[in-house]
Amino acid sequence: MVQLLKVNLFLLMLLDKILLSPATGYNMFRNVCLGGTFDNIHAGHKLLFNEATKICKEKLVVGVTDGDMIKKKTLWELIAPVDDRICNVRECLMAINPNLNYNIVPITDIFGPTIVEEDLDCIVVSEETVKGAEKINSVRAEKGWHDLKVHVINLLTEDGSTNKDIMTRLNEKKVSSSLIRINKLGTIIRPPQPNDSIAKKPYLIGLTGGIASGKTAIGKYLETLGFGYINYDLMGHKTYAKIGSPIYKEIIEFFGYSIVDESTNLIDRSKLGRVVFSDKSKLEKLNAIVWPGIYKLVDEEIEQLKNKHDIIVLESALLIESGQTKRVHQVWTSIIPPEEAIKRQIECRNLSREEAEKRVNAQIDNLTRVKSSNAVFCSLWEPEFTQEQVRKAVKELKEKYLS
Repeated sequence: MVQLLKVNLFLLMLLDKILLSPATGYNMFRNVCLGGTFDNIHAGHKLLFNEATKICKEKLVVGVTDGDMIKKKTLWELIAPVDDRICNVRECLMAINPNLNYNIVPITDIFGPTIVEEDLDCIVVSEETVKGAEKINSVRAEKGWHDLKVHVINLLTEDGSTNKDIMTRLNEKKVSSSLIRINKLGTIIRPPQPNDSIAKKPYLIGLTGGIASGKTAIGKYLETLGFGYINYDLMGHKTYAKIGSPIYKEIIEFFGYSIVDESTNLIDRSKLGRVVFSDKSKLEKLNAIVWPGIYKLVDEEIEQLKNKHDIIVLESALLIESGQTKRVHQVWTSIIPPEEAIKRQIECRNLSREEAEKRVNAQIDNLTRVKSSNAVFCSLWEPEFTQEQVRKAVKELKEKYLS
């Protein structure tokens, strides 16, 4: 899996040399359209644009997917904002043919302008998206409009072999935007900004992520690589672990004795979790009670660790929500799809689906986390691939920010 997920640079260069099969004639249609996500524009996109401009006389309409359409894609949270993608598409098309009239718009369904603009004549598709074109023509027929000519790209290489032949020979998956996004995992996608509110040393990494996202495994792996490691969750438990402590009393006073283990008089984390994850206001109240104590314990732990470690990882599920990003030099985030988080809780924590969904829905979403992060990991695949992502981030951190 690790090898399959790597982008083959040789393959990218090879695709740039692929020749399009000759069109039956240039400028075949007055108004042409096509659609796609167009994230991380690569050689395949350029081939699509080339073909579309070759058969277009006047207007080329491009739909750039957004909204729920992109959420089915792998690591959709790393997809560039639609305005940026539109800008990149326009720049690419203008470089190919600056003389056409381009109308590039966001779309939130497979139809877009094709069922709004009657004067469109042709749609350019790849072999994988022919069925979408058939659905479009079905709707146009219902409106009494003419069908769009479906122009399917047939790509040929200089030696006459197809792209599939190339992929087979190179034993690689096809180049795709998804593959490029996967390759971004573990890279610094957003350079850190100077933070004068904290000391330059030790260098503090805030590690966060949703429930069951694998952030603790990442934190522990970083510890094996020589980083100091502090788990905010464990610090939070320490704040109320002592019976009769001020925080223990405040929690009992607010939540009642139903969250206490009758045999030990200790606060039962599972009982407390069921209460706070079913009511956002109660979760916020719990955080307000324990955070001052957590900060105190974390600061004490940093003082102890900084004599042994130049880099310290602070793992906190609520790093972003609680404003702790100001207390670290970089934010690293682990994400997985919500459905995977639900599945892991059911399998590993023996929760009901309802309980697992409540816990997932009580958090901020992955996109919000990614927007506040310098590096992103995903533990959806084998542990070895997650660790490879982490090593990549560590290498870049040391080379660019600690050298």
